[in-house]
Amino acid sequence: MPVHKRTRLSPSERRTQLIELGLVLLQKKSIEDISVEDIAAQAGVSKGLLFHYFGSLTEFQAALVSSASEQLVAATEPDLTLAPIDALRAALDNYITFVEQAPNLYISMLRGRSATSPKWLSRLTTHATASPIASSRYCPRSVSTTAP
Repeated sequence: MPVHKRTRLSPSERRTQLIELGLVLLQKKSIEDISVEDIAAQAGVSKGLLFHYFGSLTEFQAALVSSASEQLVAATEPDLTLAPIDALRAALDNYITFVEQAPNLYISMLRGRSATSPKWLSRLTTHATASPIASSRYCPRSVSTTAP
């Protein structure tokens, strides 16, 4: 992976760049094996700048898991124009493809330190209940976020 030349970016662009570089590294390494030095070197920035945007390595890892999870949710969003069985088949195919293409990323989503953070679990619950499928013909009763 080439090291990026130092470039001035807006805060939003820099944060996005750091997350994208982290996702690329996750294709080769586990989340626990990615260091601040790895990311800083790839981005052409100081380690301090990474901490400026994320505060800690754990927060950076949480941002990676969040981004990866959003990609998985988008990839498996059912096509509501299809018959239910076809929509399910397509969503499952996309899920399996995601896992096959990025096994380290998937494992990090499930078992990484940030996978059980209250902030992330809250975001996941919010997304699941706001999904079009939760209010569609595929889910005739409302979805509850509380245990029965």
